[in-house]
Amino acid sequence: MLLNALLLWRSCLQLVSSLPVSSTLNLGRIMIGNVEIIQPTGIIDNTRTQELRDQINRGIEQGANTILVDLKEVTFMDSSGLGALVTALKTVQSMGGKLCVCSVNEQVKILFELTSMDRVFDIFRDRTEFLHQINVVGATNAHLN
Repeated sequence: MLLNALLLWRSCLQLVSSLPVSSTLNLGRIMIGNVEIIQPTGIIDNTRTQELRDQINRGIEQGANTILVDLKEVTFMDSSGLGALVTALKTVQSMGGKLCVCSVNEQVKILFELTSMDRVFDIFRDRTEFLHQINVVGATNAHLN
C-alpha cells in the first residue's frame, strides 16, 4: 500500500514538473455569514504559500470564524503548501475558529495521509457536504461558484 502511494506520488511530481508555472496563486473568495470559502487554483508550492496564508488571515480579520479551503481547482500541492495550511490551522484555532478543507484530489489526499494530516484536518468531500455539516442555510452551489 505504501509503495503504491509513493509510486503514485512520484508520478504526480513528474507530471507537475511538466506543467506551466504561474507566478501567482489565483484565489477565489466567498463570504457566507461568518464562513469564508477560499478556492485556490493551480499549484500550491513554496512560491505561493504566503498568498494563501494572507488570504486566510484576511478572512479571520474580517470576522470569519470558519474557513473552508476548497482545493477543487488545485492541481498539485507540495509539503510547503501543506505546511502553510498547518500554520493557518494553528492561527485560526488560536483565535477560536475552525479551518477545514474540501475537494482534495488524489495527490493531495496522499500527501495528507502520508503525513497523517488527514487526522488533524476536517476534510470534506465537497462544498455541499461541508455546508450541510455546518448547517449554512440558503447557501447553494450557485452562490459559491
